[in-house]
This record gives sequence, structure tokens and C-alpha cells, in this order.
Amino acid sequence: MIESDRTYPGVRGRWFQVAYTWEGKEIFGVMYHVTNRNYIWEIRYIARVDSFDEEECEGIIRSVQIRSVW
Repeated sequence: MIESDRTYPGVRGRWFQVAYTWEGKEIFGVMYHVTNRNYIWEIRYIARVDSFDEEECEGIIRSVQIRSVW
């Protein structure tokens, strides 16, 4: 893990960034966890380093966040 508890304005939850090598390829990922009294869910955005798109990752998480009922 290279970073944890990253925050973005307006997005609740915990972020974890990871980097590793898989089958000789550099991989980067973001895991996003949300907990509530009734459920726990996770989104993972994993990609090769050269194709990781942070804006797309954040957009996916924000789109799920907007649809969730808190």
C-alpha cells in the first residue's frame, strides 16, 4: 500500500492506493471502501501503470456515490 485515507471533496469513504508487479507488468490500483450500519461495499480500479486513468477512477466512484442512499 502506498497511500491510505485519501479524500476527495464530496466523496465519503476510505481510499487505498496500491502498486505492485504482476507477471512482469507494473500495476497501480485504487480501492475504495464504504461502510454503513447495514452494508459494506468496495470498488476496485486496477490497471497497468501506463493506462491508469485517475479521472476515470474518481468518476466511477462518484457516480456510484451519487446513486447510493445514505
